[in-house]
Amino acid sequence: MIRFFRQIRQRLLTDNKFSKYLLYAIGEILLVVIGILIALQIDNWQKNKENILQEQMLLAGIKDDLIADTLQIVNRFEHSYNDFNRNIRLFDSIREVESQSLDVKYVDSIYARCIRNRNTFFPVVGTYKSIISNGLSGMIRNQNLFKKIQGLYERYYVGMQKSGDRIDELSDEIRFVNRDLMSLSENERILFYISPSSRNDVELWRKQLSAFARNLEGGKRNIREILIHIEKELNTDN
Repeated sequence: MIRFFRQIRQRLLTDNKFSKYLLYAIGEILLVVIGILIALQIDNWQKNKENILQEQMLLAGIKDDLIADTLQIVNRFEHSYNDFNRNIRLFDSIREVESQSLDVKYVDSIYARCIRNRNTFFPVVGTYKSIISNGLSGMIRNQNLFKKIQGLYERYYVGMQKSGDRIDELSDEIRFVNRDLMSLSENERILFYISPSSRNDVELWRKQLSAFARNLEGGKRNIREILIHIEKELNTDN
């Protein structure tokens, strides 16, 4: 093809048709420019396609992680919270029973269940950490969506983790203070269970766990909203 164009140029110059040669040269330059522009357009299209695929992979990864977090909240923490409330009601009910009628082993079990659960929240952060550490946040075209994702991980999740940590610390503290409880006689343990001391422990635990439950509910609402937006983005690209 290059040889063909060269022959045309040589013929025009040999025949002293300079004006036609000039027009031809301009036309040849335009063809080269158009070819370059088409090549750039194809390259940009290919890069854009690759970027969209990478964005879809990132959003799909965030989606999977958030679904795992939702299952953790529902299956672990909501179940734990409901179980705790049931035990709180049972612990409250022992005040309506004559102390001599109480089954100390039964009350031991209820009290232990009130303070035994671990509540530290460990979200699945693999995809989000990869986005941040590799500087890929710009790959997500909907930056409003990314800001919501960022707020969830860096604000809501941090608050949920701290709230869970406070409960665990309180549980450890109560366990430590009452570490000799089971070495007491049954009568002494009954007196402890109907005393304001044990009730204060459980009430303090209730307040912390209620705050944790509110944080979980707020986090779950945010997860639900983000999942809806991610689903829209994935369906739009498809």
